[in-house]
Amino acid sequence: MEDQAPRPIPFAFMIIGLTLAVGLAMWSGRQYLLHGGGIVYGIVAGISLGAAYAFLKQIKIRFSSKPKKPE
Repeated sequence: MEDQAPRPIPFAFMIIGLTLAVGLAMWSGRQYLLHGGGIVYGIVAGISLGAAYAFLKQIKIRFSSKPKKPE
C-alpha cells in the first residue's frame, strides 16, 4: 500500500462545521443559563467551543499555507 497524504477537507465543509459548532455552543450555553446550570448543557457547550476552535485553526492553516512552487 502506498503512503498517500490525506485529501484536504473542502473549505465549504469547514465553514459549515464552524457554523454548526458555534450555533450548538450558543444554543447549549443559553440552555445552561435558562435551566439553572444543567451539567449536560455545560458539557455540550464546552465540547462545541472546542470544535469551533479546531475548525478555526484548520481554516487559519488553510489560508496561511503558501502554495508550493513546482521546481
